[in-house]
Amino acid sequence: MVRVWQVQFDGPTPGPEGDYTLHFVDSHELFKPPNYFALTPEYVDKLQELVETLFNYRIIGNIKTVHTPDGKEWGGKNIWALLGLYSIDQWQDVSLGALISERLDKDWEVLGFHPSNILQFSAINQDFIKTVVHDYTQRPEKFTGVHVITPP
Repeated sequence: MVRVWQVQFDGPTPGPEGDYTLHFVDSHELFKPPNYFALTPEYVDKLQELVETLFNYRIIGNIKTVHTPDGKEWGGKNIWALLGLYSIDQWQDVSLGALISERLDKDWEVLGFHPSNILQFSAINQDFIKTVVHDYTQRPEKFTGVHVITPP
């Protein structure tokens, strides 16, 4: 059974009926423990810079709740969902996302990947997943749109 993170977002209308949930495949399905997919604080700084300078990068504060693959509610405050439309080539775009969180050592970790069928794709080319996550900051022109979603 594939382990997933469940992220609930505030919907466009007030009240719970407009809320929606996305599932992120646990990163340990791809990067077996004790390994993890680390991101530096500089990565997050660059992401914030891009949100401030590029029209296609936006920050949205509407993460409502996060549940771990074990079903427990996430207690940390620094957790972000990155969702973007990534250009593979001039004919093909793919919607990809990452759930990231700050660690105690001030590095950040990729906790999960979206969409849930990403495991099928990553089996073909796992390096592609790392490339996309790094391209959020290193090659922003590869994205036609990026949402950096945070808690309110």
